[in-house]
Amino acid sequence: DQEVTPLAKTGDTIYYLQSSYSNDQYTVNLYKKVGSKVTELDLPGKEKLDSRYQQILNDEMYYVTNINGQNELHIFNFTDGKSRKLCSLGEWSPEDGWLGQMKYLDNEFYTILHRGDLTMGYENVYRLENGALQEVAGGKDILHYSSAGDNFYYVDLYYVMLCV
Repeated sequence: DQEVTPLAKTGDTIYYLQSSYSNDQYTVNLYKKVGSKVTELDLPGKEKLDSRYQQILNDEMYYVTNINGQNELHIFNFTDGKSRKLCSLGEWSPEDGWLGQMKYLDNEFYTILHRGDLTMGYENVYRLENGALQEVAGGKDILHYSSAGDNFYYVDLYYVMLCV
């Protein structure tokens, strides 16, 4: 009935996700455990913590949440136990698809947002600029992306592309 997914350990504190099913509803919540004391953490908004909408990057959890009808990407820091907003996700929503690979290239944040399903879907790569996601590239299925100097490279399911 319940699945536990360990995320991080810092000092004596262990962070984990616990999923549960009840009345046809699937929920995933974030917990911390210090010694034998377990606390469910209250994150901002209505967070989506299953694997399609959260990732661990640089020892922090990046996750999708909805605040006042707006979908946002937030970061939970395991060291200080606090969450902060990274950016708005614009018109993209979890009902559209899922988060793809996130990474930092030359100290700039990039992420893939998938729209649609596996068959008819597509993906766009975005770079965070001045607090907003700006589209860099798109394709059917982005397999890998990188940068070198001023050039941005990506491999789509069908093509190898260079964006300058």
